[in-house]
Amino acid sequence: MMPNISRPNFGALLALALASGAGGAEAQLGARDGMPGKRVYDVACTACHGTDGRGAAQARLGFADALPDFSNCSFASREAAQDWETIVARGGPTRRFSRRMPAFRAALSREQIAQVVEYLRSFCSDRRWPLGELNFPRAIGTEKAYPEDEVVLGTSVVTRRGERAVTTTAIYERRWGARTQWEIGVPVVVRERSLAAGGGWTGLELADVGVGLKRTLAHGPRGILSLGSEVKLPVGSSESGAGSGTVRFEGYLAAGLGLVGNSFVQAQAGAELPANSTKAAREAFWRVAVGTTLGASTRPLSPMVEVEGVRELARGAESEWSVIPQVQIALSRRQHVLANVGIRLPVGDVGAPLTRRPRELVAYLLWDWFDGGIFEGW
Repeated sequence: MMPNISRPNFGALLALALASGAGGAEAQLGARDGMPGKRVYDVACTACHGTDGRGAAQARLGFADALPDFSNCSFASREAAQDWETIVARGGPTRRFSRRMPAFRAALSREQIAQVVEYLRSFCSDRRWPLGELNFPRAIGTEKAYPEDEVVLGTSVVTRRGERAVTTTAIYERRWGARTQWEIGVPVVVRERSLAAGGGWTGLELADVGVGLKRTLAHGPRGILSLGSEVKLPVGSSESGAGSGTVRFEGYLAAGLGLVGNSFVQAQAGAELPANSTKAAREAFWRVAVGTTLGASTRPLSPMVEVEGVRELARGAESEWSVIPQVQIALSRRQHVLANVGIRLPVGDVGAPLTRRPRELVAYLLWDWFDGGIFEGW
């Protein structure tokens, strides 16, 4: 959120000046322009960030580093108010941003910090952009409704009849305007043969590649709804099980809703339809993830429980259910590099031991590349 600049003295002097004069200045300014946060912003923020939120002129600042533009909705809408308040209260270094951004928790009350954050977020006047409060933690299987700029490296490990299969999928997501996101997912599979089959690992094998598009339909202060689609291209081998041998089309609705505190629920429902139904089954699927975020102002930890269901679209078919307990944790101080690990547990599978669905270890590493380089912010 803040520029990558480094001298600490200016910030300390500004915080000291505010602490000594904020009371008198607030009495002099009075209520103005309808928002109480404007009074605090005028006193504490305009020297660097300008009256219009675009940053003061470099000649006036005395340093050449660029400042953030709060009127740029692509920048200003992405972070939740809680994240902005943490930067204002604790200063830029708490998230490995600029040392020129001072800590104001000794000079401003929590209420004043919340008010000034509300005001600076108002510089973005385009309400098409969903707010960062709706960017809930990513679950293992449930698609987020929020459009994102992310790189995700997901892995699943399955052991069946003494043989192990490891599937790793690299997903690139890019936001396109206020409400749209496109993505591409490239999976590869490597297998470890059982001792009876001679043992050893096979080489990497490319599986079916997915190309998707997602569009936000509606959003409000606590909820978001999106429509998504994906085409899976049959580049993997159907003989080895890495591919289906046919093009598959997927459509879905995804939703997210903020609950009490930092709790949330996310849901996804849709169908997958193959071009050739003799090579792949037509299926309906649904997923729900419920969780909460702990320690959101520092290194957040988000435990979640996810329920998945899938049913073949054929007469007499039965639904298959799975539960995935999991936890996401921020690895970087900037909270833009995160990891999630969980286990997919089949539910209600009463078949013979050799035909039951196996448990599956699942994990991902996520990099929100819009917030900085993968090696920044630690």
